[in-house]
Amino acid sequence: MGVHYQQVQRGSKVGTVGMPLPGTSFKIVDPESFEELPTGEAGMILISGPQIMQGYLNDPDRTAKALHESDGHRWYITGDKGFIDEDGF
Repeated sequence: MGVHYQQVQRGSKVGTVGMPLPGTSFKIVDPESFEELPTGEAGMILISGPQIMQGYLNDPDRTAKALHESDGHRWYITGDKGFIDEDGF
């Protein structure tokens, strides 16, 4: 094929914080129901990946406030507000 047919992932886009690091997933959810929101709609940012902690040692209440389990993944509740645009930024 050659270099003219390769697609390079853009690492940044003006007005965004960029893309997650490789191996990291993120999604935008309603902060009350944890329902995933559609593209372009602002909500709470959750992140998942191997770097997410198992929980707080001997503190299940604190763990429950910091982590949310869904879709077979452990999601860290950032408490931050954001949205995903049509390009995935």
